[in-house]
Amino acid sequence: MSTKKLIILTGIFLALLSFVVFFERHQPTSEESAKARKKLLDFKADTLEKLTLDRGEQGKIELVKTDGRWSLTGSASGAADQSVVDSLVSDLNRLDIVGEVRKEFDPKEFGLDVPRATAELTFKDGSRKKVAFGKEVPGTSGTAAAEENRFGTVKFAPIASLTKPVEEFRSKNLFEVPTSEWSGFTIQKGPNKIVLRREKPEGKDASPASGAWFIDEPVKDLAARSFVEQLLADVGSTRVSEFPVLPASELSRIGLQPASITLTAFKDGKKIGTASLGAAKADATGKLYAQRDGLLVIVDDRVLENLSKEFSAFRETKVLPLDSWTVTRFMIEMGDFRTGAEKIEGLWRSTGKRVPTGTVEDFLDRIARLEAKVFVGKKDYAAFGIPVPKKGATVSPLGSIEIRDEKSTQPRTLTFIPASPLQSEPAVAVEVSGRSDAMVLGKSEMTELLMLARKVKDAALAEPAPTPTREAKVSPPAEAPVTPAATPR
Repeated sequence: MSTKKLIILTGIFLALLSFVVFFERHQPTSEESAKARKKLLDFKADTLEKLTLDRGEQGKIELVKTDGRWSLTGSASGAADQSVVDSLVSDLNRLDIVGEVRKEFDPKEFGLDVPRATAELTFKDGSRKKVAFGKEVPGTSGTAAAEENRFGTVKFAPIASLTKPVEEFRSKNLFEVPTSEWSGFTIQKGPNKIVLRREKPEGKDASPASGAWFIDEPVKDLAARSFVEQLLADVGSTRVSEFPVLPASELSRIGLQPASITLTAFKDGKKIGTASLGAAKADATGKLYAQRDGLLVIVDDRVLENLSKEFSAFRETKVLPLDSWTVTRFMIEMGDFRTGAEKIEGLWRSTGKRVPTGTVEDFLDRIARLEAKVFVGKKDYAAFGIPVPKKGATVSPLGSIEIRDEKSTQPRTLTFIPASPLQSEPAVAVEVSGRSDAMVLGKSEMTELLMLARKVKDAALAEPAPTPTREAKVSPPAEAPVTPAATPR
């Protein structure tokens, strides 16, 4: 065979291979085609972006999918119940035909001149499909349905789903985005506002929900994580039980103009929803009026329990919440006393000597249990006997502790300073890096920390100093005596 013919045949082979790889393999198989012919509608659910339902006297409903979530538009706007819409889409995609498809039929004979319901589907590529449902067909278990000029009898026509009241299509959640995905939220109570923010956790695989919560207003401080998480759990589990219709003039009567509490949620800095809470519903125990993004709803009153608490409940009262097993290094300095320890390959060492893990953890656990009795802003230092540094001068602290752990890139420092007694009990104030206000606690707690730190130092002193290992000196091999070569005679 000539080279020219070989090149031509090779080109034909590559063209056929390309056709199979890029076109033919994406075509439906004969089995798939047969199944498609037995369905009135055949589409991929993930390509659907709009669904318009006409239910005759019950009116129209428009549903639009944005970022993977369904919502109602038009006069009945608001979040949609995702499971209800997804179930309807699934029903529309399995309209199995009983018998054969016809192209010639009398719409009046089958009730398709005035359909019981129609569904118009709009896809991402702009294409549309419209299906109408008529009467039940005598002698079969199906319903008359038509898609453009194609008529057939379909099993499992979703008439009941299509003709549900609008309320059945509405979401029953107070917020559509799960609280685990929130990056922050605000609580407005009259003129008072609380702003909380979730810090992004470090690490590529860290879950966003594991980030610590911080207060940005009315003061900058660490939020009480357990309290905030319980509050969010209550909000996330709150369900809408009714969608009452009342004129705007009634909003003041039911405590929604103005609202007693307004909760606004954010994700990645973008507002994702608002819920305003009003008065209790007089004729229903445990229920209250609320507005979800302006829509009037009835919800359980349990959601009020933590939202209505004073600001102090949102603040972390632990001076420095930490997990002892994540700490890698600490240093304490109080007066003439100074010591510290570092975790190296899982073992604690101080001045190069090993220290029992239990001794170190007793000290760290005591720090984690320190709890503020009073928060003091800088403007109130003098009232609590806390020295206020004069311009250009500093106040000598009673002592300080520096902590490093695996979770933070920067060390955290506790600085102890004098304070007036609290209820005749000797007290001390502590300033913590990252927290705006000083915290007052009993002076005995600082004394106990010093005692536990001494145990760490004593344990290190009791440990014999490591003996440096000396390398054995290896003598060079003795050279073999050189025997002079015999001189030939």
